[in-house]
Amino acid sequence: MIHDSACITMITPDYNNGNKEEVRATSAIHTLRDLREFIAGCNLGGPKKEQVRSAIKRVDQLIGHGALDLPADCAKIMSKLGQFSPAMAGMTPGAFANLKSRVRTAFRLAKPCIATSNSKLPLRAEWRLFRTGLAVRDLRSTSRLVHFANAQVWSPQDITDGHIERFKSHLCEEALVVKWDDVVRGTIRSWNRIAIADPNQGLVTLTPPEPKRTPYWISPDLFPQSLQAEIARFLSEMSDPPLFGARLEKVRWQARDGRRRPVRRNLKFTTIGQYRNCISTMVSSLVAAGLPLASLSSLSTLVAPRNLEQILRFLHQRAGEKVTPYLLNIAVRARRIAEWSRLPEGDLEHLDQLVAAVIEESPRKRGMTAKNKALLDRLDDPKFRDLIYLMTGMLVERARTSSNRAWAANIFRTAVAIEILLVCGVRRENLVSLELDKTIRKIGAGKNALWIVEIAEGDVKNGEPLRFHLPEESAELLEIYLREWRPLLCKEPSSWLFPNFTGQMLDQRSMTVSIRNATKRILGVPVSTHQFRHISAELYLRNNPEGLSTVSQHLGHRDFNTTRTYYARKQQREASRRYQERVILDRSEAARRSRGRK
Repeated sequence: MIHDSACITMITPDYNNGNKEEVRATSAIHTLRDLREFIAGCNLGGPKKEQVRSAIKRVDQLIGHGALDLPADCAKIMSKLGQFSPAMAGMTPGAFANLKSRVRTAFRLAKPCIATSNSKLPLRAEWRLFRTGLAVRDLRSTSRLVHFANAQVWSPQDITDGHIERFKSHLCEEALVVKWDDVVRGTIRSWNRIAIADPNQGLVTLTPPEPKRTPYWISPDLFPQSLQAEIARFLSEMSDPPLFGARLEKVRWQARDGRRRPVRRNLKFTTIGQYRNCISTMVSSLVAAGLPLASLSSLSTLVAPRNLEQILRFLHQRAGEKVTPYLLNIAVRARRIAEWSRLPEGDLEHLDQLVAAVIEESPRKRGMTAKNKALLDRLDDPKFRDLIYLMTGMLVERARTSSNRAWAANIFRTAVAIEILLVCGVRRENLVSLELDKTIRKIGAGKNALWIVEIAEGDVKNGEPLRFHLPEESAELLEIYLREWRPLLCKEPSSWLFPNFTGQMLDQRSMTVSIRNATKRILGVPVSTHQFRHISAELYLRNNPEGLSTVSQHLGHRDFNTTRTYYARKQQREASRRYQERVILDRSEAARRSRGRK
């Protein structure tokens, strides 16, 4: 570590004339301000010095607060800078590349004056030997300890419980690792695994940490044979229900009101796996609560009201007296198993009451993920919003100016896909499956012609049919694509709007990758196909905060509460913005009247 009182001499090359110079730094470099002042003391020839100093200031304006107070960490600075595209920075690609190059130059010149973290110190031979041949999970789990011990000049054979205590303090107090306890636990487990697997290394086995909770899971292979057979039959019927018969009537629970209605659909493979896991959890919970495993001979016994109450109590206590989403999942699926098992009507009513009670106590907070919220927060930046609107045109221009026609055709296809996402807000599976003269077709001719996107209810995730009219400029872009660029994508006749080179429907992953790459280049952040639904809704609500019902109908939400859950925050934020504008305006008018009275 370099202290402020240190005086360091370094030799830096003059990038213009190849000479060398001596630079003396009287203090360590902690922030971008320190870095910029350090560059001021370098004898760089020509305009190089001011270009580098200007680049540091510009980077701070882009990713910081304009106060040059960001830590002088090259990796973090360049990582944040990598989230910007040239367009987002308001620069040409060449100027943006020069900006990054000059910042790297600044860090390269100042490297001897910047404190080196433990992770950047080169590993000594004994630690490199220790890491040789380790499994990936053990490499990851012991990485922090290895670098910390290397910086403390400890050897692998030195590590004992006392060293782990010092490592624990470092994580908690110095490195400020949030989940330091989990890191320590994982490190000890991997260390002991390595020590036992290779005794020749002479490693000391560490004291295992106290378990957070007593394990209770029972392998399904240990279940009674009759229960195993019934589980297999239940899961088989759930994945492929009979076309006719009483068991076709299965129960589906609504999230809040507890209403039931029959559904007729095959459960997906992943859902079947979730049911299998829920059943194993219920069996294990009952055994952990004291019920003999042999007594659980059937599914009807497992989900009997008394047993389900015991399961829910056990899981509730294990979760720290909290009603978790998983607890609700267990209750709802147990109710469906009970329906399949043909429990008496009185037992089913009792189960209904249990599920309703869990629903009443379950957390009601829902909404977007943190990643989606972070993306939508970028819409507060006017430049980012403008790029969203102009992105299609930028891709079109890029395709037209490219000399590689095949590559340009892919770019134009991506532009058309993004245009449809913006104006229609369809889901990814519906986007790639658009078929000419079926789900997307032209009605009429000449000036009265309209392009229609129409998706039947059976092809929509929530069963709500969708129908959109493409705006005039979107329709014009589509016709240019069909006339000039789509024939370059495949030589075979195809009815798909977005075909691959063999004429088949472009797969969803390829479309996602194309859109993410295009948005990353223009916006600085990758945007998925589904995130365009959020973006289009937020852009509309920005100027129409009262327009939740319009957004709900446009996106095809079956339940208006879905729209309210995901997008009401924009309604509040925009209403708040208008309120604040009114306050500022009233204050200005009050000041004007006050000056007039004087």
